Amino acid sequence: MYGLGLLKGLGITIKHFFDSYTEEIRWLGSRYTTQTFALRQGKESKGVFTVEYPDEKIAVPERFRFVPFLVVNNYDDPYAPGDDWCTSCGICAKVCPPQCIWIVRGTDPETGRPKPQPEAFYIDIDICMNCGYCAEYCPFDAIKMDHDYELAAYDRTTHHIYDKKKLSKEFRYWQTIAPNRVWSEAEARGHWEHKDVEKLAKKAGVTLPPPTEENMYRATTVLPEDKKAAPAAGAAPALAAPAAAPAAAPTGLTGDPFVDMANEALPLPFRAKAAVEGRQMIDAKTYKPKPNDRKAIAAVQKLAKDQNTTIEDLAAQATGTPVLQAVPAVAAPAPTAAPAAAPAPVVAAPAADNEIWLAKELETRSKNKEVKLTGDDRKRISRAKAAAAEAGLDWENLPAPGSVQVSVPAAAPAAPAPSAAAAPAPSAAAAPPPAAVGGVNEEIQAAKLLETKGKNKEIKLTGEDRKRISAAKKAAQEAGIDWDSL
Repeated sequence: MYGLGLLKGLGITIKHFFDSYTEEIRWLGSRYTTQTFALRQGKESKGVFTVEYPDEKIAVPERFRFVPFLVVNNYDDPYAPGDDWCTSCGICAKVCPPQCIWIVRGTDPETGRPKPQPEAFYIDIDICMNCGYCAEYCPFDAIKMDHDYELAAYDRTTHHIYDKKKLSKEFRYWQTIAPNRVWSEAEARGHWEHKDVEKLAKKAGVTLPPPTEENMYRATTVLPEDKKAAPAAGAAPALAAPAAAPAAAPTGLTGDPFVDMANEALPLPFRAKAAVEGRQMIDAKTYKPKPNDRKAIAAVQKLAKDQNTTIEDLAAQATGTPVLQAVPAVAAPAPTAAPAAAPAPVVAAPAADNEIWLAKELETRSKNKEVKLTGDDRKRISRAKAAAAEAGLDWENLPAPGSVQVSVPAAAPAAPAPSAAAAPAPSAAAAPPPAAVGGVNEEIQAAKLLETKGKNKEIKLTGEDRKRISAAKKAAQEAGIDWDSL
């Protein structure tokens, strides 16, 4: 019995030995392709397959975890490019078993108050035990476990203390290394966006699109909020429109896809072909990409999307020799000087529109960090903006309350004069003398309305509001106006 079992074991060993040679002949010429490599490492493989590390590497499982990294918005995100998902709450540092995480909370340079962003974030990867607790307990999904395990270096003080710059990787990178987990998280949220964008979208009444393959690698939601950096100011330079691209010297194909896709002198199909080749190299892990490489691929994808196509379809059109074209240099845009030459006319709002002026001042004082807006204040500003739009007033160029003093009759029409040149004539003919309206100027009316709203508990008066009301009362007394009967 024991002899028979020994013979069976030796037979299996001999079978594997010969299978190794037969499999080599079977896969001759295609041994190291992506499909063959995956099959040879699977359950259906036969024989002995040796990976010649480090020239060859086995693809790690999706749930493989190594040193953590910080997730930031994609650098071409239209809402807040490159913004941190981390709020520096410190939970990861508290739950870390070896205590290898150190965080410094950021501060607002104007007010000195703390803000939900890390100013510094350090991880000592020699101490990190890759347990994944920080990623598990992070309430904002801002920490993920990386797949990069080749971190050996001779100097640990320089290379093994990871700072925020080295730890930060855009959301697109996480989508690339863990597609299945990303899909499950996105389906649970119902969209690709971060939780902060979800909250702002809910306030603005914007419905976020469901997660699909088309919108997987690029957020497309633009919210009607101006709290963060505007898309035009924060967008990556590589995503500029073709007409606004910087000048580039015409050069031919270099054979390096990451160089060719960034060459704006090449026709778009050839740049798309290079982008497809570069993405395949990244997916197959035969090339370690740099941040600019992913930006270049995203830029070509954006150009293809503007033409309602994909880089794969454009790459199929890249045949023959490309005809190089010089990219014109960008001149300073002339339209920027037009608004300065023709400023918007100052329009006097009628007495019925005092709420517009008060809401405008409230918004201005909030931007100057003088007051903190509540939910009711924001609704009040939104209603005032809608009323200003209906009255034909330019909200952005609206003067602050009191900067323009005019006498307006109570029965004056809500719509302003169509132009600054035509405004004096109708107002002079239709407006009664100041005595008819008691000589009340706009600042006194605004201060009276402010006091009334304060008494009715509609708003909470600040110290500046009370000073303004006192000054208006004094001005009314000097003008012989009864303040209580206004």
